[in-house]
Amino acid sequence: MSTLDRPTLTASGAVKVNGAQSEVSEVDVLPIPLNEQGQPITHRNIMVALTDAVIDQEAMAVACKAARKHNGAVYGVFGIVVPRKLALDDAMEEETAIANHALDQAQAVASQTNVHLDTEIIHTRHFGQSLIQEALDHDCALIVLGVPYQIGVNGLFSLSETADYVLRNAPSRVWLVRGACPEMLSKPAQPTKAELSRV
Repeated sequence: MSTLDRPTLTASGAVKVNGAQSEVSEVDVLPIPLNEQGQPITHRNIMVALTDAVIDQEAMAVACKAARKHNGAVYGVFGIVVPRKLALDDAMEEETAIANHALDQAQAVASQTNVHLDTEIIHTRHFGQSLIQEALDHDCALIVLGVPYQIGVNGLFSLSETADYVLRNAPSRVWLVRGACPEMLSKPAQPTKAELSRV
């Protein structure tokens, strides 16, 4: 196939081949969820798990962009995991301060994108379970998690317990926003074959 024969994607989502456009349907990455009666729910809401990590801001930006496109609401949830030796309604003042900081950062991102954000701090024994239940309660079609790049005991990339649980058990779509690999960021860029050929 020559360069002129290759199909190109236009801004409208149409495929152009040799100057002629052929309309193709846009992939619906955020399908409409159904309620308990099997009827479609009007709004396609999005739940964002917050942990006060830097990657939270990227996850929130992704969620807000999707919400604007699909006329959905965004909910930010910070889970304080309470040890079993403490009561579930324990004050947890230090953790609450961290949670409030994470919610403030999330609100700043939502404000920049002109998206309304509802936030909540929950006390839980298992954040993954609670996150899925919150998503169900708010009729969310999507859960977004920011996942820092972390190395497990085997020396390979490893998901957090919460991310792994949500991926395995959430009935809705799940998007992961993974952070960059620190080792790759520290390595100098390797020259391409084209650059080497010019040396």
